[in-house]
Amino acid sequence: MAAVYAKEDIKRDVKDLACIIVEDRIPRNKILKLYDNSKSFSNPVLKDFVESQLKHDITVSEITGVSTISNRFVDKMGAILSRYKEEELQLLLECTLVLLDQEKK
Repeated sequence: MAAVYAKEDIKRDVKDLACIIVEDRIPRNKILKLYDNSKSFSNPVLKDFVESQLKHDITVSEITGVSTISNRFVDKMGAILSRYKEEELQLLLECTLVLLDQEKK
């Protein structure tokens, strides 16, 4: 039963994350980069890397005025990182990419 509950949580978070990405016009390559990196790091290192990368992207956006990431996205990813294991995070990011690709069609 717990696996079904986890899938429902991931499904909800995928939809929420995809909405934020579309509404805030976050480039797909940012999500792809997070997904690719999620396959390269162990969970504690991955969380630190993602948090560091997101903070860096926010700073770049603030300095340049070019929106490459949003505070809303960073907040959502922070919540996601605190809830999911490495494999679940990879699944969530992959599903988000699939959903974004489907919306483009």
